[in-house]
Amino acid sequence: MKHWKFAALLAVASCDKPAVVGRVAIAPLEEIAEVSGADVAALLRGSFERAGFQIVGEGMVVDLSMDARVDVDKQSPQTRKMLWVHLGVRPRGRDNGFSVARRGELHDEGGASGEFTTVLGRCLDQAASEAAKTIALRQAMGFRVRRALKSKIPAERAAALRVLVERKDPAALEPLLNLLSSEDLDAYQRAVGALAELGEVAAVNPIVQSASRRGPLVERGVLYAIASLGGDDALAYLDFSATGAADPGVRQAAVEALAELKANRRGAKEKR
Repeated sequence: MKHWKFAALLAVASCDKPAVVGRVAIAPLEEIAEVSGADVAALLRGSFERAGFQIVGEGMVVDLSMDARVDVDKQSPQTRKMLWVHLGVRPRGRDNGFSVARRGELHDEGGASGEFTTVLGRCLDQAASEAAKTIALRQAMGFRVRRALKSKIPAERAAALRVLVERKDPAALEPLLNLLSSEDLDAYQRAVGALAELGEVAAVNPIVQSASRRGPLVERGVLYAIASLGGDDALAYLDFSATGAADPGVRQAAVEALAELKANRRGAKEKR
């Protein structure tokens, strides 16, 4: 079976109203394993219960989408089978939600159902745990959130960082800058996105330096984040890259990002 999809609706226990998993869809690009909707529903229920979603005092709508796909490492003939889980959480009737992305790697050459289910469960556990901790920290005072950055629990540190970024708290800057040295490209890209959301112009030069070490594909990807941060350093870098970058793709993206930065500047002046 090369392509399969299913959906499941599931209520998860909470204090007053249940969190609702509104959508579960798995659509692999290659056959990895056949897992029933009931299997995934059971994993979801267990993940949310372990994550402590009972802390939620109001109804939460949870949209969960999973994409199983094959990634090929171009540096070697080895094919890696990856599972991507994106968990979106928002209060009922509101728009101020957030999403958590988690990745798992399948090592079984045959793509056995048992291993697929194990990796899926691990991804769900991590995503649900971080979501639950994020919901709790959103209601906490600033000093408690900043203290959670030093937690021994990875999901709690990630949740604290997410909440600090949402609040535009400068305390998020240093840990995000530290993530720019991560060998995990996903972690790096999430850090760049969070820095753009944080809006600290001090992040421009560290992003530029880290991207230049990773090659033109990554350089191209960070240009819009640099444009959104703005400032003189961003303007100078984009201006140079638009004409002086060796890679034509970087030059073209820099032209577009530079235009966006200049438009943002004009808009800011007009509002004064």
